[in-house]
Amino acid sequence: MLRGEIWIVYSGVEKGLLGSEAIKWNFTKFLVDRDGNVLARYAPTTTPESLERLIEAALRKPARP
Repeated sequence: MLRGEIWIVYSGVEKGLLGSEAIKWNFTKFLVDRDGNVLARYAPTTTPESLERLIEAALRKPARP
């Protein structure tokens, strides 16, 4: 199976639960800033709704010139 470019970029960038580098199919979530930097990684069980404030805070920060 071919791995997508996004998987290659984000695997190993931010460790998961218990230090895991594996990305669980397409359910692991990453919060990424406007410049493409990983701010945080979340488990597949994390709901998007629980991240709403964090997402909004990240969106308020401008991209670097």
